[in-house]
Amino acid sequence: MSDDEGRDQGTAPEARGPLGGRPARFWVITGLVVLGFVLVLQNSLTAAVHVLWFTIRMPLVFLLVAMVLVGIALDRAWLWRQRRR
Repeated sequence: MSDDEGRDQGTAPEARGPLGGRPARFWVITGLVVLGFVLVLQNSLTAAVHVLWFTIRMPLVFLLVAMVLVGIALDRAWLWRQRRR
């Protein structure tokens, strides 16, 4: 009797795919987390922004996030007005 004859063919573990057996969503989320971490590390220096008569000093990454949030808020407000017409 050979080694293969005694094994049950139905219980063999599935072969792992090119993504290591994890769903693609896992790798997309992992990639976004890594990119976010790199963004924070590379933009952690303090920057000064002059607005009218005062100066704001904070890490550059916070300024970038604040500008993105302001842009999203303005876009949503503009789109909301356009939909009501």
